[in-house]
Amino acid sequence: MKTIWTQGLNDQDKETMEKRFKSNTILMSRLRNIIEGLDKEAETKSLSTSTFDKPNWANAQAYLVGQRSTYKQILSLLDQGK
Repeated sequence: MKTIWTQGLNDQDKETMEKRFKSNTILMSRLRNIIEGLDKEAETKSLSTSTFDKPNWANAQAYLVGQRSTYKQILSLLDQGK
């Protein structure tokens, strides 16, 4: 569990957060699957040749890169034991 989850919490709240984080493996796994699907969708869009002819292609690519970066950050928060 990343320490950012408990950053700024008192000891009792830290302990509660750690227990809840570890006990919600089904929820965390499902959330991971959803986010991975969204990331895959963004990747597919960014690699699609049909978007090359759009005049705002560079802006669309920047948006998708930003989305994928955010998905990766969220997935990193879901890593347990790391």
